[in-house]
Amino acid sequence: MTEFYITLSLIIAFFIIRNTRMYFLARRCRFDELRYNLFAIRDELLKLLMEGKLSEDSFFIREFYPMVNNTIKNMKNINLKALIILASDNVNRMKSEGFLKQLKAETQNAPQEIVELVGLFLATLALTLLHNSFILRVLVWTYKKTEFVVNIIKKVLPLRYNAFEQYIEIERLQSAIKA
Repeated sequence: MTEFYITLSLIIAFFIIRNTRMYFLARRCRFDELRYNLFAIRDELLKLLMEGKLSEDSFFIREFYPMVNNTIKNMKNINLKALIILASDNVNRMKSEGFLKQLKAETQNAPQEIVELVGLFLATLALTLLHNSFILRVLVWTYKKTEFVVNIIKKVLPLRYNAFEQYIEIERLQSAIKA
């Protein structure tokens, strides 16, 4: 009978190890996919520059392109704390009064492709935050349902709550750009 339990525990251990490895591989693939989205945004900006739809002294090349490039550079080996700092830097830069006014003015006069690129960048940043933490996904889901769990996580897990705040700010910026 003990041989049965030993065999059973080995099989269970094998599945746990395999599934854990698969989880981390899938997580890495999701981050690579999001990083490649950022490469696509950057390349599309350069394509629009080459086609003459954007000029070199355009707001999107001067301000937005370096922001995308910086995000690509810092996203290779990133943990939640570094991601929060990166998202916070991008959000704070975008929240500054001059930047947001100029972004709204430029997007009104810009082709639809550029507006979509800005929205795609913000969506990619938000998805990166969400894919980095299961607790953050639960927090966003419960935020739409109730404030009680959000207040508990604010006290117990402040780092996850900071990521949650950045996610909410990114959603607000997305809606501000669309309006």
